[in-house]
Amino acid sequence: MTGPRLVTVAREALSLAGPARGRIVGGMVLRAVEGALACGPAILAVAALADLAAASRSTARLAGYAAGCLALIAAQAAVSLAAARLTWTAGYTSGAWLRSTGTHNLVGPWPGQRGLLAGDDAVTVLGSDTRVVENYLGWSLPEITRLAATPVVAFVALLVVEPLVAAAVAVVLAGGVPVYRWAQARYARFATDHRDSRAELDRAVVEHVDGIEVIRAFGLVEQRGNALARAVSAYRDINTRILRRVVPAYSAFTLLIDLLVVAALAGAALAAAAGGAGAGARLAGALVLALRVAQPLGELAGRLDSLPRTAASVARVRRWHDEQTAEQAPDNADADALHFDGAVLAYDDARRAAVDGVTLKCPPGTLTVVVGPSGAGKTSLLHLAARLWRPTRGYVRTPETIALMPQRPSLFSGTVADNIRAGRPGADVALVEAAARAAALHDVVLGMPGGYDAEVGELGNRLSGGERQRLALARALLTDAPLLLLDEPVSALDTGHEQQVIATLARLRDRGTAVVVVTHRLAIAPSADQVVVMADGTITDSGTHTDVLATSATYRALWEAHERAGRWRLLTHD
Repeated sequence: MTGPRLVTVAREALSLAGPARGRIVGGMVLRAVEGALACGPAILAVAALADLAAASRSTARLAGYAAGCLALIAAQAAVSLAAARLTWTAGYTSGAWLRSTGTHNLVGPWPGQRGLLAGDDAVTVLGSDTRVVENYLGWSLPEITRLAATPVVAFVALLVVEPLVAAAVAVVLAGGVPVYRWAQARYARFATDHRDSRAELDRAVVEHVDGIEVIRAFGLVEQRGNALARAVSAYRDINTRILRRVVPAYSAFTLLIDLLVVAALAGAALAAAAGGAGAGARLAGALVLALRVAQPLGELAGRLDSLPRTAASVARVRRWHDEQTAEQAPDNADADALHFDGAVLAYDDARRAAVDGVTLKCPPGTLTVVVGPSGAGKTSLLHLAARLWRPTRGYVRTPETIALMPQRPSLFSGTVADNIRAGRPGADVALVEAAARAAALHDVVLGMPGGYDAEVGELGNRLSGGERQRLALARALLTDAPLLLLDEPVSALDTGHEQQVIATLARLRDRGTAVVVVTHRLAIAPSADQVVVMADGTITDSGTHTDVLATSATYRALWEAHERAGRWRLLTHD
């Protein structure tokens, strides 16, 4: 990685440091001072050797050199401690700032272009990538500064002490730069394959462990075992290729660094041949300084090896924060209900828009039911309404506060009551129980050990799928938000409880709430103020249940299937 590229990565990383940037820069300065001080004892040793060669064997003078060395070592230790405290705390402060601003933007009024549901991106960027950035800012970047300062100061001192030795060292260094760049270029050819192979291995291991029940039940032990074995073999093979083709290149660079001492000896020999008083002392001093040039360069090369991966993490964090803090569309959260105006939502990897030019109004005190076949864009429409994605084009105007029941509800560690009360923090027990009754959850909760104080577990893993859905529905029903968005709210309910929920939604509508329901179960449709039929991301029909039933063949087919399902009976024979 070239010098300008190193500067670019450092500058980009520092731009992500937030309020800790000044402290990190200050820590880098201290690390540079530490690196310069590391040359002090060697320089004093050279001066002492020169005095000895000049027959100046004053005990006091030699004691002065020794005291100077001790003072420099103490100063180096003090600066090192101060720099470590400053940069480590600043690095972790920058990581905390990145995570807090990243999560704040996620739950802000509008997400970036990637949307809130790009969960893999969020976990990767706010997790592993941010760890890379904070470690780079708090440790690696200051260390690179220190390791670069020491050989620079040592080489300048060498140039003053013995120019011929400095010239010999410079020749070796000039040859080492292209060798190092050649080694990095060889590694770069394998870096992507190595990363992808490692990711594939991780995925295969997770799939194998998570799917162990299915693997055993369906007799897939050999098949899935072979898939895991292939991932293991691929990762082994890529590492073997790196060992064979890349390690020798880096070894060649390391060998050149070791040759600096040989070059110093050659230069010193030339200087000694030229004669002059103190030639032997200058030879010893030049070798000491040459070692101070060589040793940090080896460490520096090791640090620079990880920079391509660091640069990738810095770029991803930078891109994520730029997207999440992008300029918001005007007037997006000032409506009294829900209004789509030519809204388009196109996912990055989709061939067509999930929502394509939708214009729709859901005023206060209305119940809107969105129906259509699977893949019609119903849930994507709801995601736009909930501000989980920003529209690609057009506008979505919503109230500042909304309530949402997603199709796959998220629960938090804590009690049943805690999770319901999330819909209205501070709600009393009576309100919590009323919401649970409206969601057909109350009787279920009473049967749990602890009742409303029962722990739901991590992500609600102590509850069944239906119980999680009812709890999420109770949470949504408890809210006093002017807009209520529900995705398949009755899919886990029987007919009796379904009618109970429908009656509750009607009451919410009557008190002025705009209620929007996405559903495949049409029992709620006749009581809706408007039924919206979607297909291929567009609205094909809308109106009352009666109107749409007369005009939409798609809706008519869905309604007839609903009626046939209502007439199903389980026949038994004696």
